[in-house]
Amino acid sequence: MRANIVVLLLVIASIGHAQTPTADLSLDRLAEAATAISRSQLAHAEELLNSVLATSPNDADALNLLGVVRAKQNRITDAEQLFRRAISSLQSHVGAHINLAELLISRDRAEEAMPILLRAYKLAPSRPEINLNLANLYVAKSDYSQAYEHLRLTPREAFNDDYFLLMLRSLLGMKRTREVSELVRQFQQSNSGNAETQAVFGTLLLKAGCREEALTVLKTDRETPTSFPLLYARGLANLAAKQYDKADASLTAALTLKPDDVATLRALAQVARLTGSFEKALSYLIHARRIAPDSPAVLYDFGSTTLQMGLVLDALPIFEQLHRGYPGEPAYLYGLAAAHWTKGEVSEATRLMNDYVVLQPGVAAGWYLLGAALLRQDRTSEAQTALQRSFSLKADPDTEYLLGVSFEKGNKITFESRS
Repeated sequence: MRANIVVLLLVIASIGHAQTPTADLSLDRLAEAATAISRSQLAHAEELLNSVLATSPNDADALNLLGVVRAKQNRITDAEQLFRRAISSLQSHVGAHINLAELLISRDRAEEAMPILLRAYKLAPSRPEINLNLANLYVAKSDYSQAYEHLRLTPREAFNDDYFLLMLRSLLGMKRTREVSELVRQFQQSNSGNAETQAVFGTLLLKAGCREEALTVLKTDRETPTSFPLLYARGLANLAAKQYDKADASLTAALTLKPDDVATLRALAQVARLTGSFEKALSYLIHARRIAPDSPAVLYDFGSTTLQMGLVLDALPIFEQLHRGYPGEPAYLYGLAAAHWTKGEVSEATRLMNDYVVLQPGVAAGWYLLGAALLRQDRTSEAQTALQRSFSLKADPDTEYLLGVSFEKGNKITFESRS
């Protein structure tokens, strides 16, 4: 949620100016200053506000509006001081509370902003900007239930992009997925037209496993939208739904808008691998390596793809580099073991897989490869133990077959030793 210093001239009805010609003149100047700020006529606004403060140095509205001017001039320290002076002058000035809190949020001082917003909430509990800001702070702290309580106070006419994103995060954080469908419907009806918000909303749904809802949100009236975030998010959603042709089309369109986007190149390579187009996948990854030669994610994808293609001499140095840089990363260790196995270096693959199953004892594939390597070395009893562990984690035909081979081999060895 973006912090936004706003012009809040609430005091015409509440400030308590005496009804005198001087007071009327001050109100006129405050109103004119507020208009000037909204038109970015900051010098004129400053002149008007200084004229008010010259006769009324503690005028809360003038201090608040001058704080807005200073914030827009990026004079942050001065703006903060003016907002605090406005609050000191008039404790019930809601606008100064909101502006001070949003200024602090924009400077990554959320903890200081929280008590100020809570005071503003006591003054005006139905104000949407107060409740949205509080919800934003609670979501950042993963306190989704508190965020939800403030979002519930937001009237329908105040629903905006920030509201929908915060409410979605809150519902997902509380695991209230049944209410997500209704929120998706409301979001669709709001028709904000903001493609980036649409992309973020859809991506949040996708990460939460709500694929159908994500695809619904990421649809547009245009056949080919021109928003990169939307195209990229739609591509990922179609990829997750195994709609590979649609995924490829969306991601290719996204790459047209950002030809050097590494994440898009990686996603296109994944689509290509899943559809058996390994040469195409490799071309995307070669491009990605030119852009980000030291990216572990790109190197891992490149190593995995070349290994799948049987290009072990290309894969092996990649996994060696990754394992040296990140010795505790199980995926890189497994890739290195698989590369040695493919190259026929069975004893080295066995050593690496023994390390891998210590790191990842609950992964069937690790025990399977260890069992296969041990079996290749006629270490039958150890192989049976590893394969049985693999089969207990995931009962698949390949493991069952190797188990059968290991028992036949074990029986043969026992028979020969007895004879």
